[in-house]
Amino acid sequence: MVYTKKNDTIQSSVNSVAGIGGYEIVETDEAINLSKKTAKEAVALLDAKSPVGGKFTIISDPKLTGTIIHEAFGHS
Repeated sequence: MVYTKKNDTIQSSVNSVAGIGGYEIVETDEAINLSKKTAKEAVALLDAKSPVGGKFTIISDPKLTGTIIHEAFGHS
């Protein structure tokens, strides 16, 4: 996970690499490149614009809807 800050704006980005082994996993090219990509994403988000608020019509898969409801209400 990477956190970035610019003035009063804080953003984060997260990715992961997994494998069987020890610390050598984080020294792989895959892990290093993913770390750089994650940092760039977090920095780019500092200048991102907020989405427009409002009421929108959506079409959602029932399984996805259940997950959204769980995340919105189950963790509040």
